[in-house]
Amino acid sequence: MTATPIPRSLAMVMYADMDVSVIDEMPPGRQPVETVVYPIPGAGSTGTYPGILPRGMRAYWVCPLIDESELLDLRR
Repeated sequence: MTATPIPRSLAMVMYADMDVSVIDEMPPGRQPVETVVYPIPGAGSTGTYPGILPRGMRAYWVCPLIDESELLDLRR
C-alpha cells in the first residue's frame, strides 16, 4: 500500500481489485529490537545516559502533555 489515506485504502481492499499482503516474519538478518525504559532522576531532567547515542543507538524522549496550549508548537 502507499501513503493513500487509510479509509480509501480499506475501501479499495474490500471493493476493488487490491490484494492484501501479510508480513508475518522478520526480514532475514534483522536483529531483534530491545526496548528499555530508564528512569531519569529529577523532574525536568534532560540529561542523557552515557554511551547510548555514541554507539549508534536511538533514544526517544517521551513526555506527556498535561494541559493544551496554543503557545506550544507541537507539529513536528
